[in-house]
Amino acid sequence: MRDNRKAVARAVLHDATTLKHLAKGDAMSNHTPTLVSPISALRHRLNMTQEEFAHAIGVTVSTVNRWENGHIEPSRLARKAIDGLAAQAHVASMDSPPAELAAAISAEPMAK
Repeated sequence: MRDNRKAVARAVLHDATTLKHLAKGDAMSNHTPTLVSPISALRHRLNMTQEEFAHAIGVTVSTVNRWENGHIEPSRLARKAIDGLAAQAHVASMDSPPAELAAAISAEPMAK
């Protein structure tokens, strides 16, 4: 079930990225949309660098980078820290429904 939710979330994020480029007027034939990871989307929504995000949840920058590039998945403990950070900032977390994740990508970054 969780793998299915991840696949749906990734598909929604891909579609949101594609729509974002179309709204800017980018030609689809000239642009291959990149898939934005839920971690990256959340970090951008929080207007944080990988270093700031890593420090806020107590992991290394390389760990955040590996999450964003899809090499590894956050542990349960890391997910709790990420969800706590998202809740503190009142934004959609990684485990939010796909529609909220897509909205988080298209929304303007939060001011610090």
